[in-house]
Amino acid sequence: MATGKRKFDHDINVTFGTVGCNGDSMRVGIKIARADLALADADAIFCDKQLELRLICDPNQERGQEKQLKLIKGNMLDVDALGISKSFSAYNDHFACSLSLPVGGKPDLLKFSKRPGKILVTVTGSAASEPEAAPAGDGA
Repeated sequence: MATGKRKFDHDINVTFGTVGCNGDSMRVGIKIARADLALADADAIFCDKQLELRLICDPNQERGQEKQLKLIKGNMLDVDALGISKSFSAYNDHFACSLSLPVGGKPDLLKFSKRPGKILVTVTGSAASEPEAAPAGDGA
């Protein structure tokens, strides 16, 4: 688990999609219900942005379950990372995007696939400025 009391600008409920590794980066798909995020906020957060992130899920939660009633401390996996979101897609009932994260020290991300959770997000710049290193915390 990551440590520290970092304050993030956004706390968003998500359903994690597939998680894949491609060379020196990992891609994590996320789905966000429209009821949980306004279109203008989605655009400001996920369109061509570099992000400081904390991804949180319960690895004991059933895969494919849309809504998680509550996140219980102690059961959670969380991973801190700097990532990139180039764009997002808008659908009638949800937004979807793919986050690109550096591979280093993030093996727990594979356990997030197809599970509900949340992301804590702060926009740190445009996607043109690639992330250099993950913030402190081992994500384990």
